[in-house]
Amino acid sequence: MSISDDDDDFELSSSDELELPASAQWRKRRVVFPTGGGKSLCYQVPGVAIKRLNKLSGVRQGHAEGGITLVVSPLIALMKDQVDALKRLGIRAEAMDSSKSKEEYLSAVNGMREGLLDILYCVPERLNDEGFVASMASVKGGVRLLAADEAHCISEWGHAFRPDYLKVARFAKGIQAERVICLTATATPKVAEDVCKAFEISPEEGVFRTATYRDKLHLYARSFLTKEESYPELIKFLNQHPGPSIVERVVSRLNDWNERGFIQLETKNVHQIYLVLKPLPSSGQDRQALSDKVYRELEVREQQDLARMDEVTNLVVGKQCSALALAKHFGDELPDKAQECGHCTWCETHQPVELKKPPQVPWDSKAFVKILEAPTGHAGEAVEASCVRLEGRLQFTTLLDAFTKVCDGE
Repeated sequence: MSISDDDDDFELSSSDELELPASAQWRKRRVVFPTGGGKSLCYQVPGVAIKRLNKLSGVRQGHAEGGITLVVSPLIALMKDQVDALKRLGIRAEAMDSSKSKEEYLSAVNGMREGLLDILYCVPERLNDEGFVASMASVKGGVRLLAADEAHCISEWGHAFRPDYLKVARFAKGIQAERVICLTATATPKVAEDVCKAFEISPEEGVFRTATYRDKLHLYARSFLTKEESYPELIKFLNQHPGPSIVERVVSRLNDWNERGFIQLETKNVHQIYLVLKPLPSSGQDRQALSDKVYRELEVREQQDLARMDEVTNLVVGKQCSALALAKHFGDELPDKAQECGHCTWCETHQPVELKKPPQVPWDSKAFVKILEAPTGHAGEAVEASCVRLEGRLQFTTLLDAFTKVCDGE
């Protein structure tokens, strides 16, 4: 992609034909593209092209009247990468997030006020800042395009629900954004419905999606009784396939292997930053109300997580093609309505993956009492020393019920 401020050239080069769900006429769109499918282009290109079209048509010719494109995303590291890449292309982009210094923040605000920005990125929590919301509502030229990246976060049925995303739709109306585009790589039919409903997007005319199926992605599954049993196979796989890898939920174990010389990791300086938005309530009653609310939310979230885990597990242990099961999960199908991909565990063996489950362990009341009687700060030691069986072998709800009865004095 090349853009020049000296002339009217605008060029998008790609080896494949790329259809962008963007034009000067559309108002609201939902885009479901897989990772690497070009979602970012769906707001980066229009963010610059809209201004270029205005220039060619002779409208909005005054200083800073071209407006701005605002991108709401929870991924701080990704925002930084995109801003750096856009700047290298000569596109005026900045990001507002909690990692910025005061000077960097004021510089971005000044660039927005003076019409020196094409694209501005912010995290959804920024919408809690009344000053920021007011500035966006009054920005010269207006918000020409509002992009909600990772839009599945708006759905309470999604795997990554974030309450702050519910404010994005209201924010879009409040600032009177000319165009709204919601982007995600993971949207089940229910999640997609929630996104369309929240942003008032037409399911018939406003939805763009590409196929879920990736022919270069081979889905192989194996079941292990414990995580420890899987480590030798995982180490073997990582050594046989050097290069970038993604391993879910075993970061600490990977660091241990790195220190012991089994594998070699390359760190990328990604930091987790947390921002406390509200002080803890001062009264005991308000604190209890907050505690009860958090408890109820955690209880519901735990049940949803367990249900989703079973649902995802069933995608790879059933008697069908894993790629087809995955496509159906997202309301899609394989190319040409094929029933098999030809390169997953099922297609290559036609044998279902045997899901290994630990044996059912009866409730050990003596071990539970030892946890309750452990000195303050030593409950974890009691679990490890005398009742390891309680960890990971019993349903979370079983433990929750047991502790609840104790707290209620039953």
